[in-house]
Amino acid sequence: MGPKHWGTRLALAVAAVSPAVATLTVCACSRVPDPPEIVVVRPTASDRSTRVAEIRQQYDDAHERWLATHRALGERDATRFSVLHPPPRLTPWLGLLWEIVDARPDDDAALEAACVVATRQRRGADCERALSIAVEHHVENPRIGELLRSLDISASASAERLLEAVLARNPERDVRGLACLTLGIGRLEFAALIERSPKPDDLESYVADLGWITDADERFEAVARARRTFAADAETLRASAVAVLRRAVDEFDDVPYFDETIGEKARAALITALELGVGQPAPEIVGEDLDGRPMKLSEFHGKVVVLDFWGDW
Repeated sequence: MGPKHWGTRLALAVAAVSPAVATLTVCACSRVPDPPEIVVVRPTASDRSTRVAEIRQQYDDAHERWLATHRALGERDATRFSVLHPPPRLTPWLGLLWEIVDARPDDDAALEAACVVATRQRRGADCERALSIAVEHHVENPRIGELLRSLDISASASAERLLEAVLARNPERDVRGLACLTLGIGRLEFAALIERSPKPDDLESYVADLGWITDADERFEAVARARRTFAADAETLRASAVAVLRRAVDEFDDVPYFDETIGEKARAALITALELGVGQPAPEIVGEDLDGRPMKLSEFHGKVVVLDFWGDW
């Protein structure tokens, strides 16, 4: 029996009591349900944007059915279900989306299709192709904002190029502001990744060793990130991130960003970059010690202090 049958197998434990006697213990495991069926229907609407919306809805419905099945299980069975039946991917719908993009790559429907691929697939060659389409045809499109929020520049040069181009050329101030903030935070996070991930001595040997990753999209992302990390410099990235975030504060301070503004978000990121890095003085912390007495971190200046942040829910 293959892995897909693990949820229904019987766990057999044989304990030898003597050379001539053995005890057989049979433990029945609860059956993990099959994943919901994935149904792919070719949209028939004449409007291209409507066809993209129908494809997106089909995928979102499939994902919601998977979540409903997962939520209905107990904690242990939910974990086994996730391992045996991972969440559905966009793969069954990719062909339909690329048909729309390839027919007219420069119209709004193509951008919408590329956005579905990049935001739901999120990694792999198809995601990189979607970003390349956006770079080539949609940098000045005012509707590109949805795509920008999901970008991870550590694994994609196309993502970084797209953000730079939108910041330089898009006519909408709020879209440029979003690109500026995403680029600054992305470079800051990329610098932190490099600092905590030692570079391999031999990049090509390291990349070859990634062959153990069986999932093609995950392997594509791992290889791309390894190559970008190897070529990048954390100090240079951090300095660039600070400059971009300061620009976000100067030029896009009042632009809305979810329940705050781009300026507020950029200022918080600048505090992280300039005041909370390794080697920086720790900020003041005020609280109570284990005996309930007021204390300040500054009272322990010059001493080795271990801070244990924890919560209870």
